[in-house]
Amino acid sequence: MKVYGYPFHSYAAVINSINGYYKSNLELLKPNVWQDLFLKNGPIFTKPKDEAPTAYKNGVNARNVLAANGCLIKGEVQNSVLFRGVKVHPGAVIKNSIIMQKSEIGANAYLENVILDKGVQITSNKSLKGDTNLPMIIPKNTIV
Repeated sequence: MKVYGYPFHSYAAVINSINGYYKSNLELLKPNVWQDLFLKNGPIFTKPKDEAPTAYKNGVNARNVLAANGCLIKGEVQNSVLFRGVKVHPGAVIKNSIIMQKSEIGANAYLENVILDKGVQITSNKSLKGDTNLPMIIPKNTIV
């Protein structure tokens, strides 16, 4: 059996748990991490999804957000990762969360330390809060 090693001097993450997935995604919000991952060794090309760029409406408070194409943000988003096609309605607040594609956050909803799988709908005026070491997880296509 021949075993070879290869020196790797760039960003790498070990994702072997939900908490590891959560923390690794939020690490992408650090400029040195995303630059090292996406720019250092050349661009990463994926299957193109022809959607409009993310729309940030007037009066939106979005800080430290990684948002994919097709998102519509009318609420507040901080320190979060939004996948393609996420809709955030007015008055909604999202903090330290991972929102997967085609999910929708209703008006005046509050999410903190949450992972939403694909197609989740959070209805108006709902409040969901997990812990930084144990994020709340909402399964695919759930309506809360």
